[in-house]
Amino acid sequence: MQKKKLILLTCISISAVCLLAGCGKKEEKLENETELETMADDKIESRAVTSEDGTVHFSSETGEDEAYDFGYKASDYVSLGDYSNVKVDNIEAKEVTNADVLEEILNRMNASGMEAGDLTDEIAAQLSDQKYTTADEYKDYIRKVLETKAEEIREGDLFVEVLNQIADTIDIKEIPDEEKEMTFEEIQSEAAEKGVNITELAKQYQEEGKFGSSDESDASINLIIQYIAEKENISVTGKDIADYKEELLEYGTSKDTVEKLGERRIARLALKKKVCSYIAENCV
Repeated sequence: MQKKKLILLTCISISAVCLLAGCGKKEEKLENETELETMADDKIESRAVTSEDGTVHFSSETGEDEAYDFGYKASDYVSLGDYSNVKVDNIEAKEVTNADVLEEILNRMNASGMEAGDLTDEIAAQLSDQKYTTADEYKDYIRKVLETKAEEIREGDLFVEVLNQIADTIDIKEIPDEEKEMTFEEIQSEAAEKGVNITELAKQYQEEGKFGSSDESDASINLIIQYIAEKENISVTGKDIADYKEELLEYGTSKDTVEKLGERRIARLALKKKVCSYIAENCV
């Protein structure tokens, strides 16, 4: 029963390979996730820098070529069977239609406070911070973004298929402390004991990915992802983290929201993307 539950939750979590790649309609979810962060002082881990051509660049607390340290070794907590020789039927990425492009543009217009209407050159320039000056250029850009997202979803689906094949071999011994979420009561007690502001402490734990961002099922998925990454020498560097933040902008996430996401949460998503790509490349 536990293993069936794990695989079901895996399907949900891997569909969230693009969880933070929310465009338009998903932007509200991202803003809600960072609500506690905006209640305290605006302490942000990394600021964005905009270059002369309008491109936004992020930095990372982790060195550019330094591997992010998650604080534990996954093989101490989880084991799974031979995934490397598992073969599954290929899955085609969803075809991006003109209707998909139009819907995404309307979502972004709505998220920017614009009224729904035809895409003009002026609106295209506004939506892209002057990066694209014509409606056609902006439509081509949106199509490429959606195609990239469709490929990520395909890779996530293939990853799920592989896990389903080895479900009986997955053994999660326990969840490491680094992956456990703090409860509000625990934060409240710690704040009282230390004499600190509870909102600031909650914000700190949220930035570290230890409050309000996941549950035990997510921690189980993180363990499996990290186990495979360790076995295959896949790591996430400071550059990968910064690049992923920039990718979130491409997907339509606001700059303010990206800036407020904790380093650990971004590192997790970047690692998930790398591992899914690796498995997808080798399982068909």
